[in-house]
Amino acid sequence: SQSYRDSVKGAIERRCWSGSHLMYLQMGLEDDVNEAAAAVEEAVDSTVAMQRHAVLLVRELDALKEFVAACDADSVHAACKGFGTDETALSSIICGRTKEQLLRVDRVYRSKHGKT
Repeated sequence: SQSYRDSVKGAIERRCWSGSHLMYLQMGLEDDVNEAAAAVEEAVDSTVAMQRHAVLLVRELDALKEFVAACDADSVHAACKGFGTDETALSSIICGRTKEQLLRVDRVYRSKHGKT
């Protein structure tokens, strides 16, 4: 950042004596500081971009989980609707899901169909 560059530049200027060889040293150090600061800024920008992508991926994953739960809830409802029960469909859903997924299906089922 600019304030970091200014503080380093001020420190360099306070420590430098007069003389052409020290002036070249100062210029080289300033270039190094500027390059390092630019690299830090680039790394920060990359990190921020990656964080944005991670947030978008989490949102997309949550939406996908809700969609799958809604499909499963509708399948359970259809399997239990009418005369008889489609035990194969129920077994497929119940045995093929994790506890977390089943809890999500239960929540969606209750909100869509109002019963258990």
